[in-house]
Amino acid sequence: MPLKVQLSNQVVDVDKWYSDEEYEGFFPRGSREKKLVISNPEPEFTFLLPNYRYLFKRSFERHSDQFWIEIVAYHIGHFMKVPVPPAFVAYSSKQGEYGALIEWFYSNSGERREVYIEGGNIMKNLIKDYDFYKGIQHNFRDISVFIKALTN
Repeated sequence: MPLKVQLSNQVVDVDKWYSDEEYEGFFPRGSREKKLVISNPEPEFTFLLPNYRYLFKRSFERHSDQFWIEIVAYHIGHFMKVPVPPAFVAYSSKQGEYGALIEWFYSNSGERREVYIEGGNIMKNLIKDYDFYKGIQHNFRDISVFIKALTN
């Protein structure tokens, strides 16, 4: 993943793209609904890769602006020189919903470059009685413990 941040004030309409047939359009991991889409051969914006998989990640209804976390995390990662997948603002014109459009973090051929682990599964192992569906027990202290364990 490139470390050059790709800024954009454009909103991408994912309903003009193709659904990924491998997952029938829906990516079945995590607590929030995600749709796997493939960009057009000639993307409408220069910051998008042609014929490339992206994850359209919606927010929970009760936190409709939650998708911004993904976009902010991308910018913070860039600032800290941590390679993270680019994330942009996207919209489903059919559903009338906004979300984060995240560049696919496995190889585009479907082969995994890295192992995908849901954050909730990590928290479940760190926090007794962690509620995977509510996710309200996330905290920086436990995440820091996990990161330290990875780096030692």
